[in-house]
Amino acid sequence: MGLIRDIKKLRCRLFNQLAGKDAVQVLQAANDNRGELAVLVIDVQQEFCDPSHRERRGNRRTVKISDRIASMMPAFRAAGIPVYAIYFDSSKRLRVRDVDWYKFRPEAGDICVAKNADSAFDGSDIKKILERNGHKTLLACGFNRSACVGKTVVDASIEGFNVLLLSDLVGNDNNNPHD
Repeated sequence: MGLIRDIKKLRCRLFNQLAGKDAVQVLQAANDNRGELAVLVIDVQQEFCDPSHRERRGNRRTVKISDRIASMMPAFRAAGIPVYAIYFDSSKRLRVRDVDWYKFRPEAGDICVAKNADSAFDGSDIKKILERNGHKTLLACGFNRSACVGKTVVDASIEGFNVLLLSDLVGNDNNNPHD
């Protein structure tokens, strides 16, 4: 059975969801449509995740989820799934090497995209980049589910992308307490 058909079977009330650990098994088992897939890692930055950061927005859950994201990305890369590291930068002048990543770090070959709004589709040129690269199905993870991740997922769906929220790789910081 094709990967896209497998993904379309996995539905929930608001977003399509799948645990990241299960997504890797689905990806490894499927060979068709792999070129259409991409992983969006959204705002895994110290400001939102690290409890010791001066903003004090991180918590035990953000640490745990950040660890999980960092440990899962090598499996996606090994499966040939491109990783898009999307980071918040209100000035859009921050160099990638100066981003305050937390646990997760982009690697050579990952595509880094700065955004200056909650939704990556509102605050960056991600749509053009994804279309240019032929990515139609997006696996989303990161922070914050009730803000940046949620808005990016909704906007991606509106723009015609198939979106799957990796439920065990998404969380909220202390400023966005509703999961």
